[in-house]
Amino acid sequence: MAEIPLIVLFGPSPSSYLVAAGLKFHAENMPPSLTSKLFSRDLPIRRVLWASIDKTGKWWCAENFASGSVHFEVPPGSGVHRQILENGAQYLTWPDYDEVTATGESGGHWNVKLPSFYINTIGVLRNAIPNFDLGLKYVIFGKGGTHIYQFETGFLASLEGEHEQEDHPLNQALRQFDPSMEPSVPQGLWKIDKGSSLSLANGRHFFIRFINTQTQTPEYRFCLPPVMDSKLRELLKLAQAPEQQQALRAEEQAIIVSHTPMATTKVQDVLLVGFGAVGAMCEHPSTKKHRCILEPLLSVPYANVHPQPTYVLLQNGLHVEADLYQAIKQLGKEPSIISTALYINTNLLEPNVVEHGIVDRLSIGIYRHNDFTTETNTPAEAAVLEDISAILTAGGGDISICAEVQRKKFSKNFWNVAFSSFSTLTGYRLPALFRPPPSDPSAPYTPYVSPTTAHLIKNYTIPTIRATLQELVVLARALGYPDSNDGIPSTLPDEVIENTRQLHIGPDSSHKPSMLLDAEKGQAIEVEAILGSVVRLAQERGVSVPRVEMLYALLLVVQNQLLAKLEA
Repeated sequence: MAEIPLIVLFGPSPSSYLVAAGLKFHAENMPPSLTSKLFSRDLPIRRVLWASIDKTGKWWCAENFASGSVHFEVPPGSGVHRQILENGAQYLTWPDYDEVTATGESGGHWNVKLPSFYINTIGVLRNAIPNFDLGLKYVIFGKGGTHIYQFETGFLASLEGEHEQEDHPLNQALRQFDPSMEPSVPQGLWKIDKGSSLSLANGRHFFIRFINTQTQTPEYRFCLPPVMDSKLRELLKLAQAPEQQQALRAEEQAIIVSHTPMATTKVQDVLLVGFGAVGAMCEHPSTKKHRCILEPLLSVPYANVHPQPTYVLLQNGLHVEADLYQAIKQLGKEPSIISTALYINTNLLEPNVVEHGIVDRLSIGIYRHNDFTTETNTPAEAAVLEDISAILTAGGGDISICAEVQRKKFSKNFWNVAFSSFSTLTGYRLPALFRPPPSDPSAPYTPYVSPTTAHLIKNYTIPTIRATLQELVVLARALGYPDSNDGIPSTLPDEVIENTRQLHIGPDSSHKPSMLLDAEKGQAIEVEAILGSVVRLAQERGVSVPRVEMLYALLLVVQNQLLAKLEA
């Protein structure tokens, strides 16, 4: 199992915190500037070496270990601001006092502003420990004067107040790794990692990552408020899932690649194809311009002189790879096509202005024509998937490698069959199904579920959407997908509906399904890839899907009118 790094930040109250495990994090009442950075490519959570926050919960600093860059939000023009700009920050922490800071050393010189209590303690240790200044790497501060020194040779804890009690959880945790707790002798076998943190709000709460200096293996000790503890364990369980383990390994590989000279990497030729409503090769009158894009690679002289690249198709729907597969087969060559299930919450607000939401997730796997059950990659297939995963992960993507990707696409298509169709046929975004009316007259929004007929939507609309999705479950069984988390679970319809409800009940919900956007812009919609493909699969296997067929039939009319305008 890939190592699952953990991160914990304590805010100024029990309701203010951040916990992370692997590639996921959860934050409550943290500075928006910090959480937005963690969603960006500059400071993805898996690449955070350490992070610290002051006692007010407003100012913070963190380091990206892969790039070595330090990101921060500190009082402009303050001493700590000048120190970071002038000297950098190998580490930054805030003690439990107002307007005092301590930043990392530079060549044995520390940039600090501390009250006399700390200065006196440091003076005593400087006299007792040889080469104190050069050996001291960083200090982690806690509540009421407690602080922990990390030296080149090990750690030393200076406990004050309640922490001095032997039955205190922090005292007990430290004694597991330094039984003697000698006040002037650093403990040498274990070090305390920079990613550790002590709560400034409650002295009982801490999170410490001990590292064995001989084996470099970590051990965690922590005492958290119940809500934080529960959320951290929830994220840890999620990070142990096979898909997250694959994504973690891909991220680790991406970090290695990002530090490897390009001349030593062996990434084969790859063509990333991301098309909108009609896809790369669909047989449809509106796709001729897209066929022209790939035509040079599928015809002479290129096809006779060069090997075909690996094609990566990023498109909604099912069987979007089939025409490209057949075109390569006609060249007498074996197709190498990677299919994807893409979850990305973005809106094109205006030309060159894209609004990004918090969801950016891509599942990738080998496309196997008319094969829905093979779940083993050959060594060559595994290698190309790892290469592409590393490239995309290095760019900040959340990538998972699938042994059989078509079931992932089938699962993603649940959402599009139900909710893209709903929005396109009604002309309304998804809050029209879930969001209550505004509670604050000064902050209006639309659409929302009007109380007048809310009971009808609850009793008829939502159950009909659920019944439509249950038709897809029946088709999934006919395709050989098992009733499990690795296949298509029977609970998926309810999960899709509930997850969508959670995304669209809030006042800030602004996302539009891509099919609705295409219809509003007068462009061809993805009716064949999303619904037509399902209808044809069901017909081939003798499965009845009357609700899906109804949606398909209605959207064909929409498509017909859009194409008529395009052809005019």
